Amino acid sequence: MTDVVLAYVGVDWAAETHYAYALDARGSKLGHRSFAHSGDGLAELSHWIRTATGAEPQQIAIGIEVPHGPVVESLMDAGFQVHAVNPKQLDRFRDRFTMAGAKDDRLDAYVLAGALRTNSRLYRHLEPMHPTIIELREWSRMTEDLSVERNRLANRFRHQLWRYYPQVLDLAQDWSSPWVLDLWELIPTPDKAKRTRSATVTKLLYQSRVRKWTSETVLAHLQRTPITVAPGVTEACVAHCRVILARLRLVLEQIKIAMKNWSGCVRPWPIFLTSRMPSPELIVIRTSCGHCQEWARSSWRRFCRRVMMRLSDAMPKPCVRWQASCR
Repeated sequence: MTDVVLAYVGVDWAAETHYAYALDARGSKLGHRSFAHSGDGLAELSHWIRTATGAEPQQIAIGIEVPHGPVVESLMDAGFQVHAVNPKQLDRFRDRFTMAGAKDDRLDAYVLAGALRTNSRLYRHLEPMHPTIIELREWSRMTEDLSVERNRLANRFRHQLWRYYPQVLDLAQDWSSPWVLDLWELIPTPDKAKRTRSATVTKLLYQSRVRKWTSETVLAHLQRTPITVAPGVTEACVAHCRVILARLRLVLEQIKIAMKNWSGCVRPWPIFLTSRMPSPELIVIRTSCGHCQEWARSSWRRFCRRVMMRLSDAMPKPCVRWQASCR
């Protein structure tokens, strides 16, 4: 906290109604009430906090369970000192105030304010993030969600092929590969494989830049003895696969868009990693400006997963040094 804190406010957020509880520096109650989740409600929340405490926004500390979201952003925009705490830690704080096990919005807001007053070191002080960081995180989350959806649809597609057409499964390890989807649409059944010309498959493989297979080997593989299924199973599986492929192609296109926008956010924030300089225990991260350090620090966990994991496991935990080429 950079300023002297004269009041503490706990905000128990919810989907429809938020509850605020205000205490002074000695722990005396200043007031409490609920606010609707709307533009007017959040504006009224900020106005009520200033009125109930009688202090300037920079002299008011606010405790909340989440580190992001519209409530946090609205309070930070109003100039308050916003602090976040883990919900599990809040549950332990609640035992200090009551052992009855009862839980309501007013009690949680009071616990947030009281714990912030006595144990502020256990809260995380939140600071406004750069707009590019917010956009970058959003695109990263969308890319991750879309990847999970792609894997789920690919597994469903594989299951349908396993039911009536297992020959296709041996052609690639990734069943969501565009060339596999194109091949299935061209040859959806074992009967169609017997009537397909080699030139047609050659054209598809050439357009998809597939070098591992030739048209002869693909057709020979697909024309193997098919498994015996009950009447109607093949038609049902083909219909199911068509629905899955329509959704899968949409997800693949959305992943391309997300990755393109994600790269667009990263490009203005270059990070250059130099390992083994001057020793294996030191990693120097050079950035083109001071804002790049802000981006790199905020994305350090993801950065470690994607880059640091490539380093040798035998290497001791390195020391990280940040350098900016301009100030």
